[in-house]
Amino acid sequence: MYLVRILREIKFTDTSFFTTDGANRQLPTPTQVRALSKGINTCPRPAAVKFAELGLLVKFGRYVTTTEALNLWTIKKTFGDDIPVPEVFGWRVDQDGFTFIYMELIGGPTLEECWDSLDALQRRTINDQLCGIMGKLRTLAQDPSERFIGSINREHLLDYVFIDQPKTGPFLSLTHADLNRRNIMVPSTSPVRVVIVDWQQSGWYPDYWEYCKAA
Repeated sequence: MYLVRILREIKFTDTSFFTTDGANRQLPTPTQVRALSKGINTCPRPAAVKFAELGLLVKFGRYVTTTEALNLWTIKKTFGDDIPVPEVFGWRVDQDGFTFIYMELIGGPTLEECWDSLDALQRRTINDQLCGIMGKLRTLAQDPSERFIGSINREHLLDYVFIDQPKTGPFLSLTHADLNRRNIMVPSTSPVRVVIVDWQQSGWYPDYWEYCKAA
């Protein structure tokens, strides 16, 4: 379920982007995305480009990876709406080595931006949702015969803490690995329902990792 062949370009034609207005709908080209980008050479990556009329966000750059798209695809396919994440529509890797991830545009502020304006009930509701989401995420188990610490596609982890570190211990759980208020969107819905974004560092980690990294 959680592996698809890594291609330089893929479109998930069964997603809402393509099924809403017909099969002829096309994702913006890398040239079109670059033309709308502000700060194309920003490090570590340019700001994502929004196509609001298409309900589309394009995250791109040299340090953006197809691993994040695979993580989103896997979570959506496995858990559906039980773990709210942006729907991924496809990706492209261009001749300059830039990866373009095409995903659902999530409206609303981040939890960091709106936290001070939330009342006690809203905060408690969000806390309960996040506890439920993390619990469900940890139910996705590895094949017992293939235990490993790594990204969901069996490549190296993208959490900066693991750079130049040897592989470590058992007790593996599927982990977001960068859970903080900036990566939790709060769309303008009633009742409030959060959406978790930025899954690039997600992968199979020691059981305790989400707790240690959450901020």
